[in-house]
Amino acid sequence: MFTAAKRPSDSSFRYAFAETLADTAFVAAGDQSIAAIPLGSDRARSLGNAHQILPDGALLISDASMTDVVDALARLAWDPGTTLSLPLDPHGSPIDLAVWDAFCAVPACMPTTHGTIAVPCHRVLKADGSVTGYRLGVHRKRRLLAMEAAA
Repeated sequence: MFTAAKRPSDSSFRYAFAETLADTAFVAAGDQSIAAIPLGSDRARSLGNAHQILPDGALLISDASMTDVVDALARLAWDPGTTLSLPLDPHGSPIDLAVWDAFCAVPACMPTTHGTIAVPCHRVLKADGSVTGYRLGVHRKRRLLAMEAAA
């Protein structure tokens, strides 16, 4: 799922929760685009993961008008091959953005290795094929890979 680099502390975000097959997603959006979609095993953990990504003091406003975004994420969870056409707002240094582009180029159901793209992502495996290194936990990484493989 999408995460963004830290933003200035004067940012504000609309948010909604999306229940997916993988976990509960906290969907944060700025004025025109999605800023972050951290996962958690429940709403509290998803919100906690959002606080790690979003700036300290960011204004969070619950917004029921994000139904279309939540619906799109739910479709993606059921069919990982679905093209996500939501406007995303990756934020960071030129290196952060290059890493984000490399991450987005990894197709669903086609995990790659860290050596190939050097990005920690649920679709990135060690060169020997083992599942390691995921900020939200290896158990969650395995679940996401299994869901994509089954789709």
